[in-house]
Amino acid sequence: PRELPGLLVIFVSAILFFLCSRRKAALANILCAIGILFIGFYSPTFSIMLIWLFMFSVGQHLFIPLNQSIGMELSTEGKTGERLGQFSAVANVAMIIGSFAVFIGFRFLNLNFKISYVVAFLGFLTVATFIFLMKKNEPVSARMKFQLRREYKLFYWLNILYGTRKQLFLTFAPWVLVTVFKQKTEVLATLLAVGGVIGIFFKPMLGKAIDKLGERFILSAEAVMLVFVCIGYGFAREIFTETAALFIVFIC
Repeated sequence: PRELPGLLVIFVSAILFFLCSRRKAALANILCAIGILFIGFYSPTFSIMLIWLFMFSVGQHLFIPLNQSIGMELSTEGKTGERLGQFSAVANVAMIIGSFAVFIGFRFLNLNFKISYVVAFLGFLTVATFIFLMKKNEPVSARMKFQLRREYKLFYWLNILYGTRKQLFLTFAPWVLVTVFKQKTEVLATLLAVGGVIGIFFKPMLGKAIDKLGERFILSAEAVMLVFVCIGYGFAREIFTETAALFIVFIC
């Protein structure tokens, strides 16, 4: 229920072909809002919770590519990477604020998850409203068809491998911190905040680097760095002391 919508997003997008990207993005956030609210307040059984989780995940996976698409629509020619970097920096500011709120709430104000779900619900509705108020762009023509081309097969395989690595890391990186190293919610919030602060300055520079050096060079450099990140997560505890391993995982 959590990751299946990622596979189905192409079919959901095809069904919504008559909507422009900004209307689809607004709808995606409405689905997230409904899903997150019902997870917190109407999940009497695990099976019912999975329904709301599926709805939330559909909205989330639908919005991920649309977010980048809208960013590119709002960029000028030759400045796409820089514009996306600026968008990522703003997103990092929001993540810092959210992480700080979670840290303060869970550490000092006895914040519970139901209140967090309500705040998230209101946040998704706010985002949906602002996106809906944006000027509509033209929807993709219904005559356009999804095609697979033999000359792009390496690109397809790279996307499959990248997506698999990303989902595994997003799933198990927090799991390692919580289950293996016994870290609390406020610690994860602090790490997100630190990462957000770094991202504010780093991502705009990364966007400019993409425009200057090209996507291939940056993606290759990222892949090399991720090899060491994954090694750090997987073997730090076996090679170093518990404290040293924890800090290595924090850095990774």
